[in-house]
Amino acid sequence: MPGLVLSRLKGEAVFIGQNIVVRVVEIRRDRVRLLFDAPKDIPVLREEVAERNVRQYIGDVSREVIGAIADAVCADVPNRVIEDALDAAENERL
Repeated sequence: MPGLVLSRLKGEAVFIGQNIVVRVVEIRRDRVRLLFDAPKDIPVLREEVAERNVRQYIGDVSREVIGAIADAVCADVPNRVIEDALDAAENERL
């Protein structure tokens, strides 16, 4: 997956655009706690929540219809999350 990989220490932050800050607040063994400071109109979702939001709209309809629904109701969810949820739903139906 292409993207930017950064190393941060506790207390350090990353700025996304002019109004989103992601700060490392705690590091324990294999867990990192992050603080997301973003405007209220920008959803911040954990991956599993985004997938659940997409999957709740999936039924026995074609992939094209599912894609259109996902685009309409999950506009702020990364495309990769939508694609993963669609693939998982198709596998469950098989």
